[in-house]
Amino acid sequence: MAAKSDHLKLVKQNKQMPRWKKTIRFLFRLTLLVGLVLLLKHGETFFRVNEIIVEGAEDIPGEAIMSAGNLEIGMSILFLKENKIAEAVMSEYPEINKVEITRILPESLVVSVTERTLAAYVIIPDGYWMIDRDAVCFAHTMETAGDYPVISGIDVSMIIPGEPLGGTGRRDTLRSFFHNWYNADLPEIEKIDFADSFNLIAESTEGWEIWLGDDKEMAYKLLLIQESIPYLTEGSQARLDVRSGKRLVVSSSSVIDEKEVAP
Repeated sequence: MAAKSDHLKLVKQNKQMPRWKKTIRFLFRLTLLVGLVLLLKHGETFFRVNEIIVEGAEDIPGEAIMSAGNLEIGMSILFLKENKIAEAVMSEYPEINKVEITRILPESLVVSVTERTLAAYVIIPDGYWMIDRDAVCFAHTMETAGDYPVISGIDVSMIIPGEPLGGTGRRDTLRSFFHNWYNADLPEIEKIDFADSFNLIAESTEGWEIWLGDDKEMAYKLLLIQESIPYLTEGSQARLDVRSGKRLVVSSSSVIDEKEVAP
């Protein structure tokens, strides 16, 4: 047992770091620490913004975005707070969905913005609010433009610029509708009636009235709609009811086949 104990002590001693290595390691760490202190103390003097590039903005001038984010030539490039800058820009311009800040040392700054994509207009007494596919109202206008649906039945109190639409039911249903409808081969929508929070009613340009209910099973409901189209007479005034989420019921004298349609 004594021989084994002596062997373990010998192995342990051999693993100990030589004093000269410890000294070198200490000096190296001390040098890094001193360098870091000097960088924090004097780096602001050398690393200052000399160029600001704004990318992705189509409707908002780059100068306006810089102003909203308090970005200016000569400011320190090291101590920028990206999150606060992004929040300030999006608060000033709700039509901006995302802001990314990239430092290119030693003196350049790239501000990349993503603007919201219009999905529909929400009609209110004094005009319209533009709304995107995430059900965020982001800009007020007095008239519509382009072939986008107009949504009625939304109370003004539900609208906070840059925030998702108030009222969980309507918000979730619109989100689900937009993300599924625009990604499918479906008729163009002209109007959306959302006076009843439990039933989104969409009216196509062909005159078809589509009762979608709430957000549950939205993808399947739209598949039922898609499968029903060949059964409809062009120019008919058919009502397509998929509120149950399980089947589609078509009603109109101008429908070729009034049977329930299932894919």
